[in-house]
Amino acid sequence: MAMFSKMLRRTRFWLWAGPLLAWSAFCFWYTNTAGPLSAEEIDRFTAQARQNDRSETPIANLRRFMKEDDGAQFLMVNLLLLAGSSAAGADVQTAANIPSGAEAEVEVLAGPNDPSSGPPALGGEPAAALMDRYMAHMLPAMLRRASHPALVGPAVFQAMDLAGIEGAQTWGSIGVVRYRSRRDLMEIALNPVFAGKHEFKIAALEKTIAVPMAPALYFGDLRLLLLLVILALAGLVDAWRWRRPSP
Repeated sequence: MAMFSKMLRRTRFWLWAGPLLAWSAFCFWYTNTAGPLSAEEIDRFTAQARQNDRSETPIANLRRFMKEDDGAQFLMVNLLLLAGSSAAGADVQTAANIPSGAEAEVEVLAGPNDPSSGPPALGGEPAAALMDRYMAHMLPAMLRRASHPALVGPAVFQAMDLAGIEGAQTWGSIGVVRYRSRRDLMEIALNPVFAGKHEFKIAALEKTIAVPMAPALYFGDLRLLLLLVILALAGLVDAWRWRRPSP
């Protein structure tokens, strides 16, 4: 009887300890443990940007972005309007004021060497198909580096509050992407394979804005969500397996 009771206690221990160990391993992978970018890494990524035919102005912006790295995760907020698509809440007067092609492109990190040349001709594919081809590379590369979309959805109306910026009244969709670190973003964005795929994004978009932010309040963190799920499931199994019989 004593041996049976000991086995039950051991089983109950691993019911909680096993999932929590798996969660700890996930957190170790999901969290940047390498710290901020080093000076050597910044120089290497800068050289890669120059090899990808980036102009000096975006490269200077890129270096500042890397030098200010704090080693923490960040979110990239993207506002997008696909070429040829209808924008939420747009009327004739507003839509007529929206620049077309690459003239409306606003990129935070680094863009093509000559943005005024417009997007490349890629066989006349629909914008959605071009974006799918872009994401076919982007999404696997992000997931391998613990980075992923955190919030995605269509815009339901034009901008409700706008000041100090022109041509930003209407958008088609909004997406928020979580990156484990700035190092992971650099490894994705400056990959020579990705440089070719980026043309699909530029050709697919009429305009876009991408702004990085540090999350001060982020309830969508997968580490928190996974922990809550594990505790809830382990608690349910514990309550069911070791429930007391009714008197």
